[in-house]
Amino acid sequence: MTEPPAGATTLLRDSPMTALQITTVGICLLINLIDGFDVMAIAFAAPELARAWNLSPAALGIVFSAGVAGMTGASILLAPVADYIGRRATILMGLGVVTLSMAASAIAAAPEALAIFRFCTGLGVGVLLPSLNTMVAEFASDRRRELAVAIMQAGFPLGAVLGGFAALFLQSSFGWQGVFWAGALLSGVMIPLVLLWLPESLDFLLSRRDSDALTRVNALLARLGRNPLSALPTPVMADAGRGYAVLGDPRVATRLGALCAAFFFQLAAFYFVTSWTPKLLVDGGLDATTGISGGILLNVAGATGGVLLGWAAWRFGARPLTVGFMLFTCVSMFLFPWAQSLAAMLTMAALMGFFVVGGMMGLYSLTPALFPPGMRATATGLAVGFGRFGAILGPLATGFLLEAGWAPREVYQLFCLPPLVAAAALWVLHRRLVSE
Repeated sequence: MTEPPAGATTLLRDSPMTALQITTVGICLLINLIDGFDVMAIAFAAPELARAWNLSPAALGIVFSAGVAGMTGASILLAPVADYIGRRATILMGLGVVTLSMAASAIAAAPEALAIFRFCTGLGVGVLLPSLNTMVAEFASDRRRELAVAIMQAGFPLGAVLGGFAALFLQSSFGWQGVFWAGALLSGVMIPLVLLWLPESLDFLLSRRDSDALTRVNALLARLGRNPLSALPTPVMADAGRGYAVLGDPRVATRLGALCAAFFFQLAAFYFVTSWTPKLLVDGGLDATTGISGGILLNVAGATGGVLLGWAAWRFGARPLTVGFMLFTCVSMFLFPWAQSLAAMLTMAALMGFFVVGGMMGLYSLTPALFPPGMRATATGLAVGFGRFGAILGPLATGFLLEAGWAPREVYQLFCLPPLVAAAALWVLHRRLVSE
């Protein structure tokens, strides 16, 4: 028996998720978790590196920034590759780049070389994130899409947290190089797992329509336990473009513009909170261990918030929930500096993490459904890449404000504004989509 061509377009959207779909989400979750470790590896190794190489804060800052610069460039310039060669092939390419650059970082003999290798690591991670996000969104059912993307995105902060604990052992046994060797090994192990068990996206195969597309689609349908198609479905007009080519569509440009604004301001708030809160807790009178504990608590609470948002999105809608998380981010950031006791400070830090990370993960979860398959990775990469300028600006502006004499309380009150602007941009997008 064969299924009618139109059946393929509703296969993953309307049916319960199969073991292959769940496995796909699980593999992408593992890769994102390792990416969280890889991105934060320099932070874990920084104290030992600074002592070993006698690095000044400025030199260390360049090494820190190199990875973010690579991620930003890759998100904007290289993410469209996934819309041309496929999500699976792009994920393999990103893993290869990360594996090699993490290994090269472990044998770097000078800060200049390490900065170059960290830039390359950022390129690999910047290619991976839009592809992973798109792959999970395209393999999940309609009912579980936001939850699946949120679970995958939770891997990044959890990887950073677990990496912090692992780094204590690695550096004591193998020096700062051990952190980078571990990242290279973990990324390298994922390559054969992807080759063996990660399929190509059905949406991509149907959109790309290569000469062997029907054969590849039917092979994937067989793995999903479904009957083959007799022919490929007729593509809709919205899927005719690919990559940057469809940005001329006014509806696409409007959606992407609103998302870029939302990502920019939400990531500015996110990186301000996650970068500066542990230090400002210490500056407020807590010891260093408690400050680090506050940072860990913030990330764990954030991952929890993102998963809960994804779980509730099928009932209440991802866009209104994400707007709500952004508004509560404003409230929690405003109240945090007023906390006096240790318990109150840690509680407010957890609430800030819950809402600011949850809001960011909500943006990731709703992005793929707004665009046709031929430009999903491109749109995600552009939105995230533009948002990373906010990620750079937020912590940087904080340093200048504190140096100019601003009190931490005033800085937190100022940074209540970015998530408010992000919520406004997303709400305007939501109302526009509802009216279409």
